Amino acid sequence: MQPTIQCEAILSCPGVIRMEGLDNEALMDAMNTELAVDRISGGMKLENIGVVQCCRKQFVGVMFCRGEFRRPDACSMYIINDKGIVIGREVTKVEKEAMKDDPNVAWLSSTMAMFLDKVDSNDARFVISAMPFKPEGMPRGMEAVIYYPSVVTAKKLNEIYGVDDENSTVSTILIGINGISTESDMIASPVGVAIGTGAIGSRIN
Repeated sequence: MQPTIQCEAILSCPGVIRMEGLDNEALMDAMNTELAVDRISGGMKLENIGVVQCCRKQFVGVMFCRGEFRRPDACSMYIINDKGIVIGREVTKVEKEAMKDDPNVAWLSSTMAMFLDKVDSNDARFVISAMPFKPEGMPRGMEAVIYYPSVVTAKKLNEIYGVDDENSTVSTILIGINGISTESDMIASPVGVAIGTGAIGSRIN
């Protein structure tokens, strides 16, 4: 079965307008750009492990999505101390209701919680991981993860694939997939509707 068929569940997911397989040059550029950012505001160490998690999959690509695309309700951001203990993390919508009155939780933002009983004197780092992505209709044996890259990486990918996003209406998302065909000529070629810059604008408007 060809990747174009196996990826139909992803391409038919609301908001996904295009998906491309990354060639080696684009893939290495995206990885190097993400890994080069190693600090967040305030000086805390940053680890963008999500890009590595995508790159370890059989197929690595980029999805271009519009507003209808729904981000998975999953945790992708963690604060981890030097002992490997999670002292804070992103909270999903389901978890937030149960945790909102917990005295052990300090809210750093509307979706980021710090666990007071885990905080100690050890140094901590901020980790951004990929998220499981399971659109309806995904074939058995196929699994995917997605990762939202930095603005710099997203702009580079937009330029490579001719995506005009001056109005910030397109989300550029890295995706890694296991369980598809490994034909070399398919891995680095476009998957889905090959739409140019103008077509992207017309699809969104």
